Amino acid sequence: MLITAAICTYNRYPQLSDALASLRGQSLPARDYQILVVDNSPDRELARRFAADNAGSNCRFVGVDQPGLSRARNVAIAQSETPYLAFLDDDALASADWLARIVETFATVADEVAAVGGPADPIWEAPRPPWLHDDLLGYVGLLDWGPEPRAADENHWLIGTNVCYRRAALERVGGFRLDLGRRGELLVSNEELELQARLRAAGLRAWYSPEIRVRHRVPAERLTRDWLRRRVFWQAISEAIENPPPGENTARPSKWFSGETNSPRRFAEECRRLKRTLRRLTRGKRAA
Repeated sequence: MLITAAICTYNRYPQLSDALASLRGQSLPARDYQILVVDNSPDRELARRFAADNAGSNCRFVGVDQPGLSRARNVAIAQSETPYLAFLDDDALASADWLARIVETFATVADEVAAVGGPADPIWEAPRPPWLHDDLLGYVGLLDWGPEPRAADENHWLIGTNVCYRRAALERVGGFRLDLGRRGELLVSNEELELQARLRAAGLRAWYSPEIRVRHRVPAERLTRDWLRRRVFWQAISEAIENPPPGENTARPSKWFSGETNSPRRFAEECRRLKRTLRRLTRGKRAA
């Protein structure tokens, strides 16, 4: 078996059903891949019933009691046994050749390429508002770095809903940080960016291929200024967690997550930067 396609899910069973259908219809032979669902939804009985109805010969479910996207992804690393581990969001749909393209790409790139991925195209569940600039599409889970393959760097990252890693590389750098990534309804992010930065620091690289494609739902609730303000607020918090004040112990979860800080001045600076961004969004201008 070559590759595991992992979906980490939290209380989204209707969307999850569609995501699973897209994985079951892959052009890659079923003997070459496994589907792994890591479910940390709060209703454990509902989770068990869904797993019983949807598990199959190459699809298995793992329940995780503690919430947290990074925690679920680390469980996927521990539970998978294939050379490659691909992640698809529970509200995304993989193209029919998604896994085949990933395997082909890894076969053609250098050994130090530890991650490959591609575009996340929109499934608009409401009309895209005119104020939603292309520069803001990353906030709603979309990505497109253009039609040409290219190395991914700190300015051209791979998005979490369409990325595949060499599993050995994930183990080498220690997986995902638990104080980053979604946790329940909290919009903490940056777990993928931080992980990819550690891969680069370890001498490994990432690669973008426009042929590795998924479609990602953009719910109507995310197409409002209020939701985008909330998302930008949590982006500021995520960046503060990822880059803690000097002297803070990064071996444990950051104090930024709990709302505490050793640096009131830094927090004030983050708030001022957030206010500037929100003013731009309110006026429908690009975020600087």
